Amino acid sequence: MRLYDMHREDFARRYPALKSFFESHAPLFALFRLLSKAAVILTYGMYAAGLVLVGLDVYNKGFPPVGNVLLRLIGITVLPFAAFALCTAVRKGINAPRPYEMGIVPLIPKKTKGLSCPSRHTACVTAIALSWLIISPPIGVMMVCAAVFIAFSRIISGVHYPLDVLSGAVLSILVYGGGLLIFALVRTNL
Repeated sequence: MRLYDMHREDFARRYPALKSFFESHAPLFALFRLLSKAAVILTYGMYAAGLVLVGLDVYNKGFPPVGNVLLRLIGITVLPFAAFALCTAVRKGINAPRPYEMGIVPLIPKKTKGLSCPSRHTACVTAIALSWLIISPPIGVMMVCAAVFIAFSRIISGVHYPLDVLSGAVLSILVYGGGLLIFALVRTNL
């Protein structure tokens, strides 16, 4: 935990300059807020679109799904849920304070107490992006870019530490890696 404390102290020293930059460039700050909200809405909209697309794929190819259809179905349903549930449990167990609870005045005020690490926003958008890498790699790459932007926006907003967003992304990557490994092992044994 000492490493995490040093990370928070370093962020507390550096964040005021970042915040000041955005506050002194009002048009850039307005664009940042707009893009931050739009990226989150886009990501969750793309999750719904992925569910519909895979649902249609299952409907058209028959039930129970097999092969790549089954992989896409697991990738858009089971794995994002697993990442969300694991992230929720881990952050509840850690219950790390948010930057604004530690004396940092955030660029975008928020009232949530604790539950900072890992970042659930980052874990979820990473999971959605990884789902799209399975469904459609070109769209998945765009979704990964959106996930990276959202992760950075959580830091810039002052609602998460960098280690919080990194751990959220890594958690989803591990869930997906483990899930795909299990799928591959089961598939080769069928």
